Amino acid sequence: MNVQKSLTIVLLTVLLLGTACGGGGDTSAGGGPDHAAGEEDSHSEDSGFAFGEPADPADADRTITVTGTDELRFEPDEIEVEAGETIAFEFKNQGDLAHEFVLGDEEALSAHAHGGDQANGTGEVPGGGTGTIAWTFGEAGKLSYECHVDDHHEAGMRGTITVN
Repeated sequence: MNVQKSLTIVLLTVLLLGTACGGGGDTSAGGGPDHAAGEEDSHSEDSGFAFGEPADPADADRTITVTGTDELRFEPDEIEVEAGETIAFEFKNQGDLAHEFVLGDEEALSAHAHGGDQANGTGEVPGGGTGTIAWTFGEAGKLSYECHVDDHHEAGMRGTITVN
């Protein structure tokens, strides 16, 4: 097994263990406040995200490759998926700068930008590196994906996911 695959497996294991262990009182995306049994939340019951939940890449219905560049752009910058579909996003950093691929609604992306949950993103991927995240999408709507490394999203490093 090569080093990148090993690191990806370790990262996914850490992310899954973090998700399984709960987020205490953290109100950032994915951590969410603790709830008593039966108490409802506007987020997905299992993941803490309103727009779906992390998944195992091995369970993906399909894989979509997204590249990031030092021109601070993603290719493609528009993706369509179906509600209930599980997608493995293989993020390839074709630049020299570090980038990331993080998806979500406005609330989750804002929380992520301020140090929130990493379960909805690849984490920082060094130049020339790759990262994979799998996601099962919830109900229809519009989501975004962005790079928050050094505020690259503010310079236009973002894309749109349409959930049909």
